[in-house]
Amino acid sequence: MTNLQHLSLAENYLTRIQNLDTMRTLTSLCLSDNRIKRLENLNLPQLVNLDVSYNKIAVLENLSKLKKLENLNLSYNLLTEAGVSGKAY
Repeated sequence: MTNLQHLSLAENYLTRIQNLDTMRTLTSLCLSDNRIKRLENLNLPQLVNLDVSYNKIAVLENLSKLKKLENLNLSYNLLTEAGVSGKAY
């Protein structure tokens, strides 16, 4: 799966993001409708679209390695704090 560009893991009851490091060509990732609490382990330099709607994310953090990110869907989460220094989203 080294050339994979689009991946949807929606509606899988996931609680963590892990083991995606080898998907360096991924441009679109859908993790909506899960139980994710933190955005972590996102070292995806080509990622343009990230959908993490309908999760349990309370703090917006750990986006600094997503240099090409253009679209971020965080709707229907539990956001209480957003730390987005260094890049305008």
